[in-house]
Amino acid sequence: MPTLAQFGREGIASSANLNYAFSHHTAWHVPYPFTLGTLYEPFGAIGGTGGTLALVIAVFIFSKQRDYHLIGRWSMVDGRWSLLPVLFNFNSAVLVGMPVIGNGLYVIPFLLVPLVNMGIASAAVALNLMPSVVFTVPLGTPGLLQAFMGPTVI
Repeated sequence: MPTLAQFGREGIASSANLNYAFSHHTAWHVPYPFTLGTLYEPFGAIGGTGGTLALVIAVFIFSKQRDYHLIGRWSMVDGRWSLLPVLFNFNSAVLVGMPVIGNGLYVIPFLLVPLVNMGIASAAVALNLMPSVVFTVPLGTPGLLQAFMGPTVI
């Protein structure tokens, strides 16, 4: 019976997918298309934990409160623009500046956005619309690029 550790970022399934991609020169039809490294990191964590890139964009578009616009624009932690770190999956300034964890209104999308993103990605992989992610992309790579860089086979 496989364990959760085997399907993690550095598990047996990731190694098997990588070996398959190198030996067949393709990322299509890998043995384990659905692992933590193929779904959560490139698709579920776009903008950091909880998919906060969507939250920052929604604040810019829909919020009428000046405080949230300032937090979305200027980080409460270091005084820099918080959209830039969120693009690189570092979202602590947004999580602290907007009380995402302590606010029930923000906790629901914080939990649901990654699930929806991973559901769309897994449906696309299952329907063979895109190959599975086989390469571990380095930390700090922009979230939107991870999905494009991960299935690339040279």
